This record gives sequence, structure tokens and C-alpha cells, in this order.
Amino acid sequence: MRRRTRRILILALCVYALLGIILLLYVATAHKDYRKEIILVVDDTPTAVLDMSWLDINPGETFEYTVKLKCKAFGNYSLNFSFGENSRGGLEDFIDVEIKHEDISYKNSLKTLLDSDVIYTFDCYLNKNTATEISITYSMPENVGNDAQNSFSDFSVLLTTSKE
Repeated sequence: MRRRTRRILILALCVYALLGIILLLYVATAHKDYRKEIILVVDDTPTAVLDMSWLDINPGETFEYTVKLKCKAFGNYSLNFSFGENSRGGLEDFIDVEIKHEDISYKNSLKTLLDSDVIYTFDCYLNKNTATEISITYSMPENVGNDAQNSFSDFSVLLTTSKE
């Protein structure tokens, strides 16, 4: 009877340890594959603000946001992206930004985008039946050291669409 109780106890502890390891692995890798999709119907809402409050990114990490544009009236559209600062947290010095649509890609540092009045424009044809995707990728190089510790970035991306 005592042996059986010990075996059950050992088996239960092994199962709990295994579940704990699986949970730790999941938590450690969960936000590395972070991807957010934003769907915008351009006929209803020609302007959208993508609020990036307290962007928390670590060295070597990449976050990708996908903006899916849909329209009711197909045709040529002009898409403008601009960046606005909400508050300085020091992390903008270390983040690289890439905005990409099909073969066109714009790359710059977040600090440059927030300090200037740069507007990135994409001219594209939107079809009524399919969504057009534009990706915004934020990345921090692995070689960023302790300077980025306890920093954050709080900014907005303004997306304006207009039919040509």
C-alpha cells in the first residue's frame, strides 16, 4: 500500500513538473510570434489612428502589425502613413521601422519618423473582393545593451486613405 501511494505521488509530481515546463516554454516564446491584424474599410473610415501605447520590445525581437485594407468601391487609392509622438520614453532611439506593401518598402528609425514630418505614400489599386495588406514591422537589434532597459515608446501611426 505504501509503495503504491509513493508511485502515485511520484507520478503526479512528474506530471505537474512537465506541465510547468510546458507553461514556461509557452510564456517565454508567446509574444515573439506576436502579430496583430487591423482591418480597415477605407470607404467608411478614410482615416485611422493606430495607437502604439507603451510598445514593449526587447533586443532581438520583432513585432509585425498587418493592416488589411478593404473597400466597397474598387479603384486607385492613395495611402499615407505618418507617425506622431504621444510621449518620450527613450525606446524610440533603438527601434527600426519598416512599412511594406508588395514590392515597395520604407525603412527608417522610429526616432527619425517621430522627429520629422515624413509621410510615406503608397499608391495602390484596391479590389472589392480581396483585402490589400500593408505590414508595419518594429524591430530592435540584438546588440542594443542596457541603454534600452526600463524604456518604452508611446506613439501613434496615422493612416489616411483617399480615392484617386
